Amino acid sequence: MFKCKAVNQDFFNTASVKVINRVDLQASPETLFTLFKDGDAWTEWFNGMHKVTWTSSEPFREGTTRTIHLGLLITNEYFFTWEENKRFAFYLTETNLPFVEALAEDYLLEKINDTTTRFTYTAAYNPALPIKLLGPIGRALINRTFKKATLSLQRYVNTGAYSSRLSLVGQ
Repeated sequence: MFKCKAVNQDFFNTASVKVINRVDLQASPETLFTLFKDGDAWTEWFNGMHKVTWTSSEPFREGTTRTIHLGLLITNEYFFTWEENKRFAFYLTETNLPFVEALAEDYLLEKINDTTTRFTYTAAYNPALPIKLLGPIGRALINRTFKKATLSLQRYVNTGAYSSRLSLVGQ
């Protein structure tokens, strides 16, 4: 595995690439946070994600870790922000493919009304040599993944496809 640089919230202002996607979701922040904590739910809406393993015990909080499998990519993640039902952020600690020197993601939920939550998905990264060599094409491929994930989550939630997951996790 290739080590990635540890970062904090300031990284979202200093990274060489920052991608922000924002959508309105037809669910409460509490419901969405329940889905985010359910590792199996990610595989239903995040295209290419086939396994999410929480490597820390609940309750999840700052310092929580997990491993994800996204296509050929495997990453280990460290959560440096955790505000239940509102926000979490993590950075990659290591990855099997050396595509970034550092990468962090921030998931922000803002209640609009009783049935709508605004989801802001921010990803920031410093590309490693393979992505730098690909120039704009490499950045576009990574950025497209974040955009597709946001739109897939919107479809998953706004069509009600998530409701069967909630019964499995006891909500």
